[in-house]
Amino acid sequence: MKKYAVLHEPGDIVTLAGTRFVVLDVERRGSLPDSLFLLALESVGASEFGNSNNYAESDLKKAVDKWLEDMGKRGLDNAKLIPREIDLTTLDGSGCYGKLSVMAAPLTLDEAREYADIIPNAERWYWLATGWSNPGKSDSNLAMCVNYNGVWSYNYCSNSDGIRPALKVQTDIIDSSADKLDMSEVPTDVLLEEIHKRIVNRQ
Repeated sequence: MKKYAVLHEPGDIVTLAGTRFVVLDVERRGSLPDSLFLLALESVGASEFGNSNNYAESDLKKAVDKWLEDMGKRGLDNAKLIPREIDLTTLDGSGCYGKLSVMAAPLTLDEAREYADIIPNAERWYWLATGWSNPGKSDSNLAMCVNYNGVWSYNYCSNSDGIRPALKVQTDIIDSSADKLDMSEVPTDVLLEEIHKRIVNRQ
């Protein structure tokens, strides 16, 4: 029986290689598969930020890179990941750390702000990729984090917080068993109700 993929929307939950993610954004790419911007639903581990609050040189980045490598071993098709550029501007506005192209990384503060209405709270505190201040200041040993109530805060880089990666993927990477629906088995009134809800939510 033919199956049709249901279009994903922000707020949907999808599964990749056994890990659950929330869809933060959907990009329509014409003749290419749509892309999804995903955030791990919960922390996938814990790590210190590192010796400084520069994510590009951090222990946290190494931990995320290792997690992504392990995801590949569990069946994630890394060829369908889409690079994203993150801005490492610190909370006090210093651009000293520049920008970084990544396959997976924690959200930056700007991304956390942009998707604040969609991001579900996690069970434990987790790091953002944003440093608190530039390295010339006395509080440059701090980095941004989010507590279990969704409140933005900070922690010492030498402390351990959760790892909650975000990544961009092509929609056809999503596991068909978890995220496709046989439309012939869905009653028409249920489909119409779902379409109506999505139209209302976009207004």
